[in-house]
Amino acid sequence: VRAMMGRVELALDPAAEAAFPAMRAAEVAITTRSGQVHRYRQPTRRGDPDFPMSDADIDAKFRMLASPVIGGDATAALSAVLWRVDELESVALIPETETVANCPIQS
Repeated sequence: VRAMMGRVELALDPAAEAAFPAMRAAEVAITTRSGQVHRYRQPTRRGDPDFPMSDADIDAKFRMLASPVIGGDATAALSAVLWRVDELESVALIPETETVANCPIQS
């Protein structure tokens, strides 16, 4: 990865900038050693209103981001609580991660 860092170039796309904030597009172009260019343009980001994430996508992203910080067990327990947050009398009842297993609602 470090060897590749020096070969990566970041450039502002005038078309994407002009469309912002209505659209948040991005384009990637990869030039091979032979000079062949491969391009991909993504007009919207996953999670934008016109490209929504499913509940499974949201849960997977939460687990991916939370697990390294609070551990797998706490992440699973907290995820279960957060998906049922509407059942809590108050969000103040969401415990800190160390005691998430003691939350008043469990899956």
